[in-house]
Order: sequence, then structure tokens, then C-alpha cells
Amino acid sequence: MTVILSRLLLLMIFLSTSAKAQDASQPELSTNYRKMISTIYYIPFYNLDRQYSCPREESKFTLRTKDKKPIAPLCYSHIKNCMMQGSCVVIKNQKRLLLNYRSFIAKEPIFSILEQTECPYGRGPSNVCLEPYYTIAADLNFHKLGDVIYVPDLKGVTLPNGEIHDGFFMVRDTGGRIKGRDRFDFYTGFTPHLDPYNPFSNARLQDKKTALPYLKVVSSSLKDKIKMKRNYPLIASEF
Repeated sequence: MTVILSRLLLLMIFLSTSAKAQDASQPELSTNYRKMISTIYYIPFYNLDRQYSCPREESKFTLRTKDKKPIAPLCYSHIKNCMMQGSCVVIKNQKRLLLNYRSFIAKEPIFSILEQTECPYGRGPSNVCLEPYYTIAADLNFHKLGDVIYVPDLKGVTLPNGEIHDGFFMVRDTGGRIKGRDRFDFYTGFTPHLDPYNPFSNARLQDKKTALPYLKVVSSSLKDKIKMKRNYPLIASEF
């Protein structure tokens, strides 16, 4: 009888330990890799206090706010770039203006001037701050603000401020041209997509055919840890 009880006790301990191990091994990431369609977006920078001229004799157009207040005169191609990237910086009379494209009303692009204390690199939907090299724009029909993906090929990449990337990226933005579950636009702050010092350009993220594999973070605890690390919805690092 004593032997039987001992064996039953050992079996119960084994089953309990196995159950705990199974709970601990619940996946933090989705199990199947998907191939992304990637591009890079950034903040264009135009200094009107220096020699500022338009390419190919383009005419200038005065940017305005929603209430028709003039902001600054820019070349038409530069305005199109501001609209495509979603934001741009204009230096005028020694003032640094961070502009955010809002809408197109009566055939005129409308911009707002963003306060830069909390979000020096711009804002996404719901006033979420954009953080260079950790922010992705995604299709909000498939992803939510605050969702996280893991890109193993980008783990270990050295960023301009010396940080070593952990491979995790957070959905903080969206865009009119960002369509589909696997379509992501990687944000690199003030560093253009073709800049040789842009580490994501070196990884060819600007090429939709690069098709890096990624996994989505499915564990709420891991997602919360990453949000805390990146100080979401604010930012954790400056570049």
C-alpha cells in the first residue's frame, strides 16, 4: 500500500509539473512566419532660411492650416513629399516647424503645426507618438495601434544613436497606401530612405521585394513589456 501511494504521489507531482511546464511554454509569438511587403518613410526637412529653390523651375505654394492661416511657401514637389510621408519639418525665420498633413480640402493640402515637446518626431492616430526605428505603419483593418511584430533579420542592427535593435516593432501609424495584412511602412525619423547611414536602407526595407519574414506577438504579457520598454504611447529613445 505504501509503495502504491508513493507511486501515485510521484505521478501527481509529474502531472502537475508537466501542466506548469505546458502553461509556461505557451507561445509568445505566432507560430507561422509570414513574408512582409515593406517600405520606409521619414520626415523631409526643408530650411527656408538658407538658399531654398525649387527644382526644374517649379512654382511655390503657400502651406496653410485648416483655418487658412499661412505657414510657409514650399515647392510643389516638396509639398507632395510632405503629403506622401505624412509630415515634414520647415525651418522659417529660425523657427523649426513640425508639420503634419491633415487632409485635402477644396483642392488644397491642409497641414497642422505639431507641438514637439512630447512627440518630437510626429504623431500617428489617436495622438500616439512616432518613434524612429521602432514604429511601423500598418493597415488598421488587420492590426491595432499598439500591436507588435518581431522581425528576426533586424535583431542586432545598430541604430544611429548606438542602440542595438531587439527586432520588435510597434504599430503606431497607418497610411492611405498601406493595404493588407503583411504591408508595413518602417519609420526612420529624419533619415531619408536612401541615406547610406539609414540602417534599414542597408537592410533593403525600402524594396517591397525584400520580403523579410516576421512573426506577430500574440502574448499580451510580452506585448505589455514591449510597450513599457518603448514608453508607449510616448517614446523611449531620441535620435
